[in-house]
Amino acid sequence: MRTWLIIGVLVIFLGAIASWAIWMSSATSQAPGWSAYPDTSYPGNNQPSPTPDSNVVKQKAQIESASIAVAESYPPQYFVQVKYGLPDGCSRPGGYEVDRNRDTINVAVYVARPAAPDMSCTMIYRTDSVNIPLGSDFESGKNYSVAVNGQTTSFRAQ
Repeated sequence: MRTWLIIGVLVIFLGAIASWAIWMSSATSQAPGWSAYPDTSYPGNNQPSPTPDSNVVKQKAQIESASIAVAESYPPQYFVQVKYGLPDGCSRPGGYEVDRNRDTINVAVYVARPAAPDMSCTMIYRTDSVNIPLGSDFESGKNYSVAVNGQTTSFRAQ
């Protein structure tokens, strides 16, 4: 009796491992050059936009929130903390770009998706966040405007 119980548990365990292996092999073969896992080659996915890839389409992300953070340093270091949406299971962080013109800073945050039009993706809306460095070259007491994909916030430099 005990032997049959052990054999039954082993069969169930091996079946679960086989199912997981099949699922993983199908999840990672979504499209050429596309990974089922987000790119974690850099901490917190805080990296400027990657080089263009013909298998990936970038689009501006839907911004949930954007706020300014100041590091306790001298001179003060400024960051914009951005929370943005990943509209489906195939979307992943696509990087960001920062462009400063005097007292206005424009930030573009991107989402990357597979370019294949017939790609099946789970319809699960997720969010991600990124802390984008703005630097420390700000005149004390002056107001600055930061626009993240069109959503604007401002701060007064310390």
